[in-house]
Amino acid sequence: MKSASGSWMGDYPRACTTLICLASLSDHEKTDSRRGAHAGIYGVSDHADLSHLCDCAVVQVLERVRRLRREVRFLTELRFLPLRVALFQWRAWRLAWRAEDGFSPLSRTPPRKLAVLLSAAGSRRRIVELGTGTAWTAISLVLADSGREVLSYDPIQRPERERYLRLISPETRRRLTFVSASGDEGPRDGETVGLLYVDSSHDREDTIREIETWRPVLKEGSLVVFDDFGNPEYPGVEEAVRQLGLEGNERCGLFVHRVSA
Repeated sequence: MKSASGSWMGDYPRACTTLICLASLSDHEKTDSRRGAHAGIYGVSDHADLSHLCDCAVVQVLERVRRLRREVRFLTELRFLPLRVALFQWRAWRLAWRAEDGFSPLSRTPPRKLAVLLSAAGSRRRIVELGTGTAWTAISLVLADSGREVLSYDPIQRPERERYLRLISPETRRRLTFVSASGDEGPRDGETVGLLYVDSSHDREDTIREIETWRPVLKEGSLVVFDDFGNPEYPGVEEAVRQLGLEGNERCGLFVHRVSA
């Protein structure tokens, strides 16, 4: 038998690697590799083409593995949420991936933090959110309580929002009100707010101004919840809380203040 370096046996590991790489390619990529080719497996005519195809395939496989790990981690965290909320979050996550929406998964409220927010909300029926984004949190709040209404303020209307609103029923959608305005414009009526969730600019002065504006509708027992408290990237949140002299508890990056008489 010839030595491994001088026979087809010497190319056997390379051939196996090639087949594995090509198996991971999409049909479109395989078709592209055939175009203009006159010899070789799947149209690969030389080692340069083979190396390029394998590199591309390896990159794709690694990306798929990373995505799968992210999905598994996300699914694991969803166990902390009520079933209806967890199902929406999973469908929204998958929809964002299919739509190549990178903003929503990054700007969403993580499941553990969302669980803390929902627990704080309890049976409160009127909630105001300052900072809508693509509405994952607002939708989760109404899904968690069939009698709850949520008003969400944001001066920026992101086009992705409607995509996720289509994941809920018209009845649930009617309990959501979106206001195209900044949070410091304040309430539009005098109805008491059970919970004010502040997740807007994270700037100290903006946050202080928002709280002062909403004070008239925050009665004894109402909650004010600040997102990103203690986050070094957003020091303005904690600075605002300290300057306002608010007392409360911090958990999972949320600061919860109960309004007293």
